[in-house]
Amino acid sequence: MNQTAINIKVLREQKGMTQEELSEKSGVPRGTIAKFENGWSDIYRTQFRNVIGIANALGTTCEELAYGKPEKADPNKNLEN
Repeated sequence: MNQTAINIKVLREQKGMTQEELSEKSGVPRGTIAKFENGWSDIYRTQFRNVIGIANALGTTCEELAYGKPEKADPNKNLEN
């Protein structure tokens, strides 16, 4: 399973949403969401509006769906030269 599929499922579950609820909010068919989450469909080959719809419904960005949440920089961490 790819990272985007994992991110979609994790974010959906964190929001307490079912696939059906995400479908209604995003305008993406529930079957398509299930295929994405299970890695049966390549999200990058889908219509981009589906990715945007899912990201908007989950309150995130397309980048976060693809790559996960960026880690915050630790200002106390020593940098090596």
